[in-house]
Amino acid sequence: MEDKSKNDSNDSSIVADKVRSPYKKKIRRPTRRVHDGDFLAIDELSKYLHLSKMSIYRLIKTDPSFPSGFPIITGGKRSKRLWKKRDVSKWITSQINTSGSES
Repeated sequence: MEDKSKNDSNDSSIVADKVRSPYKKKIRRPTRRVHDGDFLAIDELSKYLHLSKMSIYRLIKTDPSFPSGFPIITGGKRSKRLWKKRDVSKWITSQINTSGSES
């Protein structure tokens, strides 16, 4: 009889191991994500346009067609702006079109 009870206890532990935990469910994520490549900080904008930061700031002040970006953090020395890469691409295309029509 002792052998039978040992086998029964082993069988119940096997069944307990096969039970799925309700905590291991997959978490669904939103389908549309903002990608890192969608927005450019000043450093990335500088690399993208192959211009210095100072030249970009000059463009912001002097060229009304240049995308001004939008502030993320405002206040004092710690302000930060981001530009939509799509807006910058459209600006480049418009510059190509206007310079092509002048020649």
